[in-house]
Amino acid sequence: MANDKFDPLTGPTSEILVSLCIPTFNGSGFIRQTIQSCTSQTHRNIEIIVSDDQSSDDTIPIIRSFDDDRIVILPSQERSNPASNWNRTINAAKGQFINFSRPTSLHRVEVPISFSYDDPPNRVRQLLIGAALEIPAVLNTPPPDVVVVSYGDFAINYKVQVFAPDFLTGDGIQDELNRRIWYLAKRHGLTMPYPMQQEVPYESTAPTPVEQGVASLQLLKSTPGFASLSSERLEQLLAECEVRAYATHEVVLHRLMPLDGLYLILSGEAELVLPDATGRPCSLGVLLRGECFGEKTSLLHGRIAETTVLACDDLEVLVIPYERLQEVLVESPRLAVDLNEVIQIRQRAVAKVLEGGLQGRESAGTPLPESV
Repeated sequence: MANDKFDPLTGPTSEILVSLCIPTFNGSGFIRQTIQSCTSQTHRNIEIIVSDDQSSDDTIPIIRSFDDDRIVILPSQERSNPASNWNRTINAAKGQFINFSRPTSLHRVEVPISFSYDDPPNRVRQLLIGAALEIPAVLNTPPPDVVVVSYGDFAINYKVQVFAPDFLTGDGIQDELNRRIWYLAKRHGLTMPYPMQQEVPYESTAPTPVEQGVASLQLLKSTPGFASLSSERLEQLLAECEVRAYATHEVVLHRLMPLDGLYLILSGEAELVLPDATGRPCSLGVLLRGECFGEKTSLLHGRIAETTVLACDDLEVLVIPYERLQEVLVESPRLAVDLNEVIQIRQRAVAKVLEGGLQGRESAGTPLPESV
């Protein structure tokens, strides 16, 4: 008792009885997880009151499988309604505090994250919600949310809240979301400040902008359409391009979305995916280092993506903006011919998939998002 907390109204907190009230009706799919959640509470002085409204499934046998004398089962003598079921648990409760639990398989996942004061909160919120919705296991209802928790010494602290269909899926969602946030921050220029409690020398193993520029320049020089341009012209072009990083299975481009440039793969692999006539994701193929997508950027009109593009693994792409690409096409007719050939080949493949004539393999990536 020496280390026990003391409440002036109720006495030592370990002696407080808490009533956990659970109304059920045909809840065999998730009553076990609900009971397990109750029995695993750190506060041990509890009673678990379950009022069952004449379930016709295995709800009662599952509850009785628990060897715990804190569980009280109140079977209904006749079918009633949800309100009466709730009231039965309340009337039987003996605790000083009452907690209401409705059995459900839904599981809330929370991911804390911090960004710089230079990053507008509304923009951060919009980007994080978008990243959460890209994860197939995250539910659209209840919708993901992002809240500002506090203003710290060196950063604004946020909390991302999403819902998983069940408890077991939660850990996977948390891992996936944490990884995707890093790539999202890198792409959109968001800053995740380092903790400042202790100054520790930091040596990054990531390529410096100079090293990255050299690698991009070498790749362009080895690409036939760009090889005819001088090194000086290529360096000038690179200065106006953007390098973007994507996580494994992350969507790089959505089908039917406007294109902002030509994408040239610097490292990793990307998969072109299109729903066939039945709506099943169909792979048109995998692109490797040095290959491109978003080739319709070379056109003056109709610059939309015909396929969804997924990152097969960690992916880095060089994005050449539309305006700069148009300038290069004038200077390098070979590039215009190459991109036109790519467009024709992919349009034929897309047409066959939509007509049901091309039996491409099912996509190895994530399912197509609903917005595609």
